[in-house]
Amino acid sequence: MCCFGRIVPAILRWPGRIPAGQVSAEIATTMDLHRTILSLTGAALPEKPLDGLDLWPLLTQQEASPRDDYYYF
Repeated sequence: MCCFGRIVPAILRWPGRIPAGQVSAEIATTMDLHRTILSLTGAALPEKPLDGLDLWPLLTQQEASPRDDYYYF
């Protein structure tokens, strides 16, 4: 990720699954992509908890980001 307060764009495309043309200022991290891919593929989650959250509801415009804040060092 980048410095705090900076916007880092992402472009995601999945015709028929992710609505085209959407723009969002919601909070997400690359850790969330890992968890989202595991969820979408039906893969088993590891025994140890993951820091990432499932972004699928955000990507399909069903819900806002599951994150309120994102702290890092």
